Amino acid sequence: MDLDRAKELMAAAQEIGAHVSKAGDLSEAVADQVLKREIKLELGDAMIKIYSLLMAPVIREYPELDPDSPADIEAFRSGN
Repeated sequence: MDLDRAKELMAAAQEIGAHVSKAGDLSEAVADQVLKREIKLELGDAMIKIYSLLMAPVIREYPELDPDSPADIEAFRSGN
């Protein structure tokens, strides 16, 4: 895969992940605790698949596209 396609795939994967995360936040309104737990488990599985099937292969080929690169983590810790 070329770098431009890899960037597009990473952006799409991150956008999907953001929507799944928002669904998790919205599921807090579910009163039925059993159903809420099932929803959260399914959303967690979706996030795992997004990472393992979309993001991880791109990161292996283009480590500089890792949104959680060590440089990014260090910058976050130092408040930059």
